[in-house]
Amino acid sequence: MSSAKPSLELLRSLTDEHVLRALMGRRRLTRAEVAALTGISKPTISEAFRRLEEAGAVVDTGERSHGRGRAGSYYSLSPSCGVALVVSISPRGVVAEAVDAFGDVTASAQVALDRGADAGRAARAMAEAVAAVAPDRAPGRMRTAAVSAADPVDRASGR
Repeated sequence: MSSAKPSLELLRSLTDEHVLRALMGRRRLTRAEVAALTGISKPTISEAFRRLEEAGAVVDTGERSHGRGRAGSYYSLSPSCGVALVVSISPRGVVAEAVDAFGDVTASAQVALDRGADAGRAARAMAEAVAAVAPDRAPGRMRTAAVSAADPVDRASGR
């Protein structure tokens, strides 16, 4: 019985994922550094960088490595990768942040809430905070969002 072999497309996407994860962790790397970190061959990594650069996911930073041998080009994630919207709703207020692929906050806004604010007021506060960190204020497009509502139970009524 023979086992099914993974398709070339699957292998390419896994390699691309390894490259992107390496760049997320280190911010900028040469192709040789990515090959050393991932254990994937240099030619395979070079092909992954070619695909990712064509897709607009990575960019050449313009920096070059120094030392023996040929100078390597440093690559980083493209600013066009976008940002994530992170919203936290608590009894004290709403905080909205745009976070880039490195986990850095690129835009932030806070709107206060009174302790007794109802759901309608919380929704308006969230809309106001989100508008303050809209894509025109944060680099790249919003690609995903996460909302956390802390302590949503009224302790007096239990609801």
